[in-house]
Amino acid sequence: PKYADVYAALIAVVNSKLPEVGELMVKRAILAFRRYFKQRDKASCQAVCVFLVHLFHQGVIHELIILQLLSVLLDGRPTDDSVEVATHILQISGQ
Repeated sequence: PKYADVYAALIAVVNSKLPEVGELMVKRAILAFRRYFKQRDKASCQAVCVFLVHLFHQGVIHELIILQLLSVLLDGRPTDDSVEVATHILQISGQ
């Protein structure tokens, strides 16, 4: 997550010329989020979420994807870890 903003900027540049690459990157990131969320791996889940938020900042993905991430994290019976990841997403997306 240290260089997530740099990677997101790189994907945004590549996405402007080759949109298929950006779409593939987003799909894989979402699949990774789903896998880490099921495994309850907080650190990896948070890292993928931070990357997706930076992709939102770069205009690669729509804001509804971030909203869907938040709804997955907070629907049902949210754990302390999922609430912590959700608040981290909101802090970064608000910057």
